[in-house]
Amino acid sequence: MPELPKVSQGNPSLSFHLLSSTPEKNNALPWFQHWETPQGEVTLSFAKNKEYYLRFPYIADFEISEELDTIFCSPYPAVAEETVRHLLVDQVIPRVLSGQGRTVLHASAVRTGEGCIVFLGESGWGKSTLATSFHRQGKELLTDDCIMFKNINNGVVGIPSYAGSRLWQDSFDCLALPGDELRGVAHYSSKKRIVLRRKSEHVEHMFPIVAIFILSAPEEGSNSLSLSIDRLSNARATIEFLKNSFQMEMVDKRELLSRLRILAGGTQMNIPVYTLAYTRNLLFLPTIHKAIEVITDAICSGHSVNGEETFTEL
Repeated sequence: MPELPKVSQGNPSLSFHLLSSTPEKNNALPWFQHWETPQGEVTLSFAKNKEYYLRFPYIADFEISEELDTIFCSPYPAVAEETVRHLLVDQVIPRVLSGQGRTVLHASAVRTGEGCIVFLGESGWGKSTLATSFHRQGKELLTDDCIMFKNINNGVVGIPSYAGSRLWQDSFDCLALPGDELRGVAHYSSKKRIVLRRKSEHVEHMFPIVAIFILSAPEEGSNSLSLSIDRLSNARATIEFLKNSFQMEMVDKRELLSRLRILAGGTQMNIPVYTLAYTRNLLFLPTIHKAIEVITDAICSGHSVNGEETFTEL
């Protein structure tokens, strides 16, 4: 598992087993929940007997024990090992943690002097590029795709997954740092994974959350450069958290209500949440940095950045 940092002590909470059986053995299961792309392509299906099942069509099935402590994988023949690792680390484990009652969000995060800044948004909306660009400017990237929220001492901390970034070739050419270790992500993707080096041997695991920025969908066909950042109400922020959270079982209404209460509690911890809409242009990134730094510096200095403030540049 080269993507993950090694630990030398403690007891594992999950075990993983790679099986030789093929996914066809699970075809008779009631696959009743499906995640689809905007084009209607099924990318993930869910089934539940006593155990939980996650199917990535024509790639692999993952079976999770009823106790949510053991994961089995049955890949299709000739599926690359790196693909199995990617699905396990970036898709399956976050959903298992969610099933255990944790609050796990689809997000990137970078470290600041006071804690961390979190970026939420759907796949392909630029979280990885934005977070990696901050890393290139000296703010350490903590995670590319997954962060867990936890309430501690009347505050909320973020627990990142691992320090790595998945980028398309144009972003990699612009943002890659000398000495970064480059790996493939999966056989079906042309993205590359940069495994980033920690700046020190002392690795912290929890970071106070300074601010959360929720990315808006990229605009198509616009030639002008624009940026706007708007403060969200607690109610709207809670809904956005729910939309951007990993879920084991979307159809369980009781689980959704429980998760909604957890997320609503997080928005009441005085963590400011903003929408972030900007033109996706790599040359425009320094302007995005400056605007975000103005806001987070004000927050860290104890100044109020109220809901009416909007930053716009053309």
